[in-house]
Amino acid sequence: MTPTRYVVEERTFVNQVRESLGRHRREELGAGLARTEADLLTARCGSAANAHRTVRTAAPV
Repeated sequence: MTPTRYVVEERTFVNQVRESLGRHRREELGAGLARTEADLLTARCGSAANAHRTVRTAAPV
């Protein structure tokens, strides 16, 4: 799969920012990201039921 231009641009930006941060700050941000991902998994935000609910809310029939 070929990444879209947006994904490539976003990855380039993120990599530049990551390289400009110190190790300690990267670790802090990584820990925060891990907590957020765990919270989202616990809340089942990525479940099919939640996706259907989101679509119905955005575009009611």
